[in-house]
Amino acid sequence: MFCANVSQARYENEYAIDEVDDSFVKEEWGFKDARERLRHTNRELSKLLKLKVRRKSELVEASRKPLDMEIGALFRLRITCNEGRRDLIVCNNTLEAVFLATVELAQAIMAVAERSMLEAIKVAYKKYQADFTKAPWNETFGIGYILGRDVLDVLEAEQQNKRGRTRKTFKLNETEIGYTRKTFKLNETVWDTPEKPTN
Repeated sequence: MFCANVSQARYENEYAIDEVDDSFVKEEWGFKDARERLRHTNRELSKLLKLKVRRKSELVEASRKPLDMEIGALFRLRITCNEGRRDLIVCNNTLEAVFLATVELAQAIMAVAERSMLEAIKVAYKKYQADFTKAPWNETFGIGYILGRDVLDVLEAEQQNKRGRTRKTFKLNETEIGYTRKTFKLNETVWDTPEKPTN
């Protein structure tokens, strides 16, 4: 399931890249940055598909960067396709493709996540599904972005939690800096993450 979702995300990005590859669209309408972001994202997705791992948790960790890049591309496209351009076919097609790619990546991560991380992602996904069915068509891209952000937040909280267990203090110019602990609740899942260093 993981590989199928990641492959579908790549396919959706390729479709979006093809849509904005026209030189007039790229240069005159400002899609050049979005196209480059999508190309970089697809390179990361290709690496992810070729990755050899022994544990599911390695796939989850390796998915952080591509997911971050994907939601960055979706955000950029939403800016490029502002209200004045919203009716352009190229905007509708690219936004829909990158929105679908973001959802596919969230589903891929959900397929390999375990325990409390899986539960937190499921809660985010259920919220996405509920919001998606209620939202007007033109707001669905924002809902996809929020899903991607929520899943990324769960992954980053888990990474911070792991760091907190392995390293609590470090020295900087002979001054010991410790982390204060902050606990937050994400839909009944408690994550313990370090805040900014304190002097």
